Amino acid sequence: MIQNKKSSCWLGALMLVLTPASAYAEAEYAVQAGSTAYRIYNPYQFPSSSGNGLKTSDNVYSTDLRAALFLPLPTDRSHLSLTGAVSKMQYDTFRNLDYLKTQYIADYDWEYSDWVRGRFSRSTDVRLYTYFGGNFTNQELPHLKENLGEVALRITPRFDIPVTLSNQSLRYTDPSNTRLYNMNSDVSQVALRYESGIKSTLSTGFKQSRVNFPDRSASDISAIDSGYTDRELFLDTRWRFAENTIVLGHLGNVQRQFATLPNRNSNIPSYLIGVDWQYSLISSLGLRLIDQPQTNEQADSRLYSVSRAVQGLATWQATPKIKVSLKGSLETQTYQTFANLGNAVVGNGTDKLKRFGARIDYDITPRLALRTEAFTEKTVSNGGSTEYSRNSVQIGLHYTFENLVGNNRARTQIDGLQ
Repeated sequence: MIQNKKSSCWLGALMLVLTPASAYAEAEYAVQAGSTAYRIYNPYQFPSSSGNGLKTSDNVYSTDLRAALFLPLPTDRSHLSLTGAVSKMQYDTFRNLDYLKTQYIADYDWEYSDWVRGRFSRSTDVRLYTYFGGNFTNQELPHLKENLGEVALRITPRFDIPVTLSNQSLRYTDPSNTRLYNMNSDVSQVALRYESGIKSTLSTGFKQSRVNFPDRSASDISAIDSGYTDRELFLDTRWRFAENTIVLGHLGNVQRQFATLPNRNSNIPSYLIGVDWQYSLISSLGLRLIDQPQTNEQADSRLYSVSRAVQGLATWQATPKIKVSLKGSLETQTYQTFANLGNAVVGNGTDKLKRFGARIDYDITPRLALRTEAFTEKTVSNGGSTEYSRNSVQIGLHYTFENLVGNNRARTQIDGLQ
């Protein structure tokens, strides 16, 4: 809570200090307030066959406040964007899960000239742990923080060299999780990028990620290691195939080396193929094929997992005031687990996941919006022997005050929060 208050004060002070200094530039800001009601089934995601009394539904209510600022410093080419959100979540039955959900993002994009540009950002995120299996039911609020800096040198009008450094920390609040799963990550990346005259890009480079778990004991390390290092050579593309069609691609190979248990070292292919198709002025479709290693950002018994997935998103602007969105994914996660800390032998497992969601946004007025959303998820583990499911429905009403209506970039920042 203290950290949340400090972050709020820091953002507020920065907004007050910087706004007068750039009074000649037109700042864009937005403030949004409202309330959301949820109906959640099986929040702890017990197995479908479980008879546990906690495998039930609950009502959740949130009071939401979001704010954003887009400030040219001194022009749009060099600008500061600040975004923050706070939601007070209250449960009817599972009162131990009441918490304050917070998210803050500070981002400064700059260009010194046509030849040098960069970006600095800092973000924090606190939200409820994603429970699975019903084995853990205490309140858990993972705290995720990230700092990022990037500088790009343009060597020709078409080529530039972006260098990116970032660090991330993940901290848990429950004592049973902090020792094993508190995590630090340092990432460095260098690339050569080409931009064509038709808004297409192609880049190739090298990325290194060092991940460590600083609070593990000697016995923990002997069983599951203290961390690992990923090194990846990659090729990325964003190709504007047609005026209304963009093709995305990522191809890489991740070499994972564990800190003290080299027998677990491995090579993991990584690729993504996607397309964004603006079918018409009122409808669009996005598809993704993914085969990539995943970061263990939840406290569970997995050393690491590889995700193969098909994802889709369709949007339809049914009327000037009503927008309909449908999304879904079919995913297979292959992973290695450790059964207990006294045995260094790991096992293999596979989960099959199905996720589907639908959302309707109704702009009652330019400032007052009603959102309804439904989501369902089903997981099948161990060759079909165990099933888990989770469903939720929500409806929210929000009012937004903004100084520029219609093309407010601060409002877009708020809409982009997850």
